[in-house]
Amino acid sequence: MRTLKFTIYVILAVSFIFFVSEFFRRRVGAFAGSYPFAKTWKIKAPISEVKEAVLDLKETDPNLFVEGDSLLFAKDHTGYWLKVNFYDEEGNKAVQTLIREADKGFTNLTLVSFIDKKTGHVRLMNRDFGFFDNRRQIKRFDDLIVKKLLENKHLRPHSMPITALSE
Repeated sequence: MRTLKFTIYVILAVSFIFFVSEFFRRRVGAFAGSYPFAKTWKIKAPISEVKEAVLDLKETDPNLFVEGDSLLFAKDHTGYWLKVNFYDEEGNKAVQTLIREADKGFTNLTLVSFIDKKTGHVRLMNRDFGFFDNRRQIKRFDDLIVKKLLENKHLRPHSMPITALSE
């Protein structure tokens, strides 16, 4: 009887912690930065090589990009990040990402949001998705874009695994 009570208390405590953390992840997010709900990967390559890899990816797989003929690395509203929009045919959505040189020789690739091409509805990463759907979106982006970028000839000499910085 005593172990049953203890088990119930543990389950309730873990559930409470999970729901509180999920609430703060969705409503509050991070307290600093321009993109508090983004998911970031760190690539061991200078930004020039990452840009070349993105351009090569556009040539080899043009269906992954929203833009028609040209790919612009336009600056975002902060002026620190370069915007690159990918396209996910499965969900008919634009995938908004940002790149920025982090440390010398490193570049951050940041997944920010998804825009439904039919309705124009924007969904922020790590905010507007449930826990499991959020993980599924990250995995899909990793398989669809990140792994293909890493296979590029411009990034191969560095052959270091990407590290996730934030969730």
